[in-house]
Amino acid sequence: MQLRSGHDTLALQDEQTLMRELYPTPDPEIHRASPETLIVAVDQISKDKELSEDERLRQCHRMLELCAAEHEREVQRYQATHRHLMEHEEQFGTMLLTYPDAVPEEVFDAWESKLRQDMRDDRLELKDSRARTEAFLRASKYIERRPNPSSNTGAMTATVAKLPYELLSSILETAASFNARNLQQYTYGLDTTTNGKAKRTLRGHVAPDASRWLSTKSIRCVCRQWHDWATQYALRDLYIRRWRGSERWIQSRELHSIVGLPSRDVVYRDSYCSLRKTVKLFTRYPALATSVRRIFFDGFYDTETSAMIFEILQHCSGLESASLPWTTLRYGNSDTWAMLLRRRKDGTALTSLELLAVDLKQSQTAEAARQMDKRPLDSVQVNFSQLRRLKLSGSSNLMPVDDDDLVAISRTARLHEIHITGTTAVTTKGLIALGCSSQDTLRVLEHSPLSDDGFKHPDAALSTGNGKHLCEEIINCPRLNSLSISLPTMCSTLFSAQDLAKWTGDVQIRAAGICPFGSLKQSNEALRAFFDILAQSRLLIDAQEAKGIELNIEFFIDHHLIFEPSQSLVHADLSVGRFLSDGSWPGVGQKTSTKGPYGQSQTTTGQYGKDEQPYSCISEREFVEGLRKGYISF
Repeated sequence: MQLRSGHDTLALQDEQTLMRELYPTPDPEIHRASPETLIVAVDQISKDKELSEDERLRQCHRMLELCAAEHEREVQRYQATHRHLMEHEEQFGTMLLTYPDAVPEEVFDAWESKLRQDMRDDRLELKDSRARTEAFLRASKYIERRPNPSSNTGAMTATVAKLPYELLSSILETAASFNARNLQQYTYGLDTTTNGKAKRTLRGHVAPDASRWLSTKSIRCVCRQWHDWATQYALRDLYIRRWRGSERWIQSRELHSIVGLPSRDVVYRDSYCSLRKTVKLFTRYPALATSVRRIFFDGFYDTETSAMIFEILQHCSGLESASLPWTTLRYGNSDTWAMLLRRRKDGTALTSLELLAVDLKQSQTAEAARQMDKRPLDSVQVNFSQLRRLKLSGSSNLMPVDDDDLVAISRTARLHEIHITGTTAVTTKGLIALGCSSQDTLRVLEHSPLSDDGFKHPDAALSTGNGKHLCEEIINCPRLNSLSISLPTMCSTLFSAQDLAKWTGDVQIRAAGICPFGSLKQSNEALRAFFDILAQSRLLIDAQEAKGIELNIEFFIDHHLIFEPSQSLVHADLSVGRFLSDGSWPGVGQKTSTKGPYGQSQTTTGQYGKDEQPYSCISEREFVEGLRKGYISF
């Protein structure tokens, strides 16, 4: 006991010396205060209006230092008590092994009882010291959230909270982009080599919406305002895809050594799991769905998944753009489509709609349930007047979107952009119907059918009901500034109209002949009309350039000739002409072209990785010479 008492006296003296060094004029009420008392003191200091801002910050900083010192003292107390406990346990063990037979029984019992009591006291003191240590740590964190002159955290938080929302959003978006750089960018899988070892294989990029959600994890934990911003940022674009996996079970628990080949048993997962979970999430937390601005569905083509898609869409009250499977136009009823397209109470509405089509397996198209068509477009409730952009992409062997659907849409549509690509079911009839209904608002028109289907459609002279041709309808769109269209024939007066003076941007026209002369291969009049069109397009380009407006026009003839009138160049595969002329044609003016067979810049050679030869470009004068000598033809 004397050793114990002497140690306690020394510890008390060291403690008093430390307190005198830290606080030359100590206040006993504060020095021996509990963590709760310190928190109350900080609250009172923060609310004291008589104190200046600097004085309030100084006193809060002093409380923080005091709390840190008390925390350190409790840590030292805990460590000292733990050493005492270890010493007593060692003495107790030695006593049991050495002294039972060396001292009288009553002395041994008293000694044993005393050591047991000391160990109990040490354990109680350890428990108390641990609790006070944690309490002072919590108090320190609480005080740190108060204004602190050393870091000025509180002042900074108050300043950031007063920033305009647009500036705060820009700052947080920059922070989220930096966080995204530190995240995993790719997904990986395992594959087996010939020696049975596992190797990691690259599968693809992490989904953008998953990356945004992870990059804003820390931002969501700061405050309510930042949490709401992070939720809107992460859920702004939502991609929901059907799971397409080919994983198989492996016969080993260790990845570095796989025993044998993977099992033939395929890992089963619900292909529609992501869709089901999204339905469940938005049904339970509809406030999250209000953050969605663009949503993309891929791989859901049956009646069950179409119902789940519309269940998700009804919760997305701020939706602006939707990419849906074309089957939703067959399996959705008039009520669900009217709900999707209606104008909301806050004045917003869906402005962009994409319908994506694919070919299904023969077994899928033969199912009776997939043959259902509820024909929602026949209902007067379905109104496309709020839609600004419509895109049809891809072709399908099951009830594709066709001309009749576009005619039904055109009854209420007032579109700014029309994109019809990669489909064989839409002809110029549907295109004319949409163009006429949106004549005063149309800005972008793109019609790029598969293969040569654009040339097999009805002639451009097809009547629209008022005796006009499609070329005339294009000319009469006063706001049209971007055009990419496939026509069987184009009118010889297409670029002579004065209304085209408003055109800007890119104009791409694919055609096989000139109306009313027909194919360029069979008519000299068609050839003269075509070169007149080139001259007229150059005049239009020069007129726009004089106004400071950039206009780029390109003609794609018969899939293998590309005319660029602004440069008086022709892009084509000239290998046949080079062979027929024994290398004398074309001349030295030939250059390598960067344009591919369909006019899209792919590589520096213009190849698509198939059997095409690199494209070359020559002047129109040299092209006419080769045409006259039979080295090249339309």
